[in-house]
Amino acid sequence: MSLTLIRGGQIYDAVEHGFRTGDVLLDGEKIAAVGVVEPAAANGATIVDAKGAYVCAGFIDSHTHIFDHPLFRTGRLAADRIGVQQGVACCVDAGSFGATTVDAFPQFRLTLVCAQLAALILGAAPLGATVATGTALSLLAQPAQVAHADASATGQITGAVFNDYNDDGYRNLISTINFPAVDVGVPGIAVTAYNGANVAVATTATDANGIYTLTTGLATGIPLRMEFTGYKTLGYESGVHGPNNNSSVRFVITSDTTISNVDFGIYKAREYCQNNPRVAITRFVFDNNLTGQYNTQPTCYSFPYASVSAVNDANKAARTQHTVGNQTGAVYGVAYHKPTRSVFLSAYAKRGTSFGPGIVGNPSSDGSGTIYKLNPATNAALRSCGMTRERL
Repeated sequence: MSLTLIRGGQIYDAVEHGFRTGDVLLDGEKIAAVGVVEPAAANGATIVDAKGAYVCAGFIDSHTHIFDHPLFRTGRLAADRIGVQQGVACCVDAGSFGATTVDAFPQFRLTLVCAQLAALILGAAPLGATVATGTALSLLAQPAQVAHADASATGQITGAVFNDYNDDGYRNLISTINFPAVDVGVPGIAVTAYNGANVAVATTATDANGIYTLTTGLATGIPLRMEFTGYKTLGYESGVHGPNNNSSVRFVITSDTTISNVDFGIYKAREYCQNNPRVAITRFVFDNNLTGQYNTQPTCYSFPYASVSAVNDANKAARTQHTVGNQTGAVYGVAYHKPTRSVFLSAYAKRGTSFGPGIVGNPSSDGSGTIYKLNPATNAALRSCGMTRERL
């Protein structure tokens, strides 16, 4: 059969009453998988990019009347065609269906005709039961049963912990134009399963490729809570929610078959930055920084990262002067606080230069041990604290 993968759409979950990002794998006219679709299962599939779109099952119109009417030039309602246009995949006649209108359903069987109708995939269905007012024709989607990892886990539970470089909730195993980074496994992450009494019944750790296997040895039908731990001590954070990632805590039920793909995506926020970020450096000023002849010379610059490859007038023009000698004195250490977009500069003792004005509100401060807080947007330098104070 031909495979079609509807990837990255917002799938409506009628159980949880909300949307979640995921995939829908179609095998011919059948829905083969929903939510987490492994690349191997979709090998050779036609890809439909559904990012930014909603994917939901066809609606059921449970009260319709299909009958002859002079307003219809054909004498009847083409229910299959009208149904598709309105997103209805199933019509239930409520009492007017009969021999004269049976051909109003000339081909009540929907196929994937375009991405917009991707959710309306049906298999063949039989006629419904005979009722007093006629015969009810009901056509419902019959998707193949797919075990969802969080709803039906196994005596043996397998999955992977991966570095979600693209931060998209997918475990990308191949490089593509839109998703160039290949997500590698993270070793050494602890995976533990707890029973209802909060007793650990199985524990393991991911291998060199980020793969793990939990063997509980329990009977089927037992609810378990799975936890992924140890990743924060390695500097990772829980990744964005997606088809291959939910959270560090999962709930499963033991079964007699192996359920795989209980995956967990993580990432290191510090590995990311904007394109061509600015780099801040310090500069020493000769003589007394407060009263000397060079006290208005710069002590802190910033410049675009891409400009470090050459020394020319254009790159010099791109640099920004932030502080001067009489604001900070000699400084060396540089740190950046992202939430407040502040740069911190630490005082430095060096021959041929001097300390700065010292701590605000402390006339006895000689400038040593001072940390200056800089607002790069306004170039205001606050003598924020000294080593003897506890807060900035």
